[in-house]
Amino acid sequence: MNTKTNTKINTKNKLLVGALGEEIACRFLISHKYDLLDRNFRQKCGEIDIIAEKMGVLHFLEVKTVSRERSRSFAGGTSGDVTHETSSLSGHRPEDNMHFRKLQRLERTIQIYLAKRRVPHETRFQIDGVTVYLHPECQKASVKLIENINL
Repeated sequence: MNTKTNTKINTKNKLLVGALGEEIACRFLISHKYDLLDRNFRQKCGEIDIIAEKMGVLHFLEVKTVSRERSRSFAGGTSGDVTHETSSLSGHRPEDNMHFRKLQRLERTIQIYLAKRRVPHETRFQIDGVTVYLHPECQKASVKLIENINL
């Protein structure tokens, strides 16, 4: 599922970029009939960015945000991409940061959430990813939902 949204984009600070990405992801989910239950559930083993429900299924969502800004290179004055919330070269996809160890920590955090909230054992749940691409030059964002990520 892909969509674009208009929003005021400030990409100067990595934390702000992440928070903006989560806010855009929440708006996207609401527009697709998800009920938001919780945000930023933190435990020692990890954090769940968004917990939502749709059609009786709990969705534990990991949000990854990338901002692409045009910048001037020192050598030759060519344009390049500056990515936030990634440390890789241009062309890196934010979903590449949803690696096995991260998903294992997320799974442990989900088990704690289910126990603390006394969620019935028969409740169905899944892990989803939301990638947010910020486009500051046109003040837009692209959102992609990756459903049912398996360990």
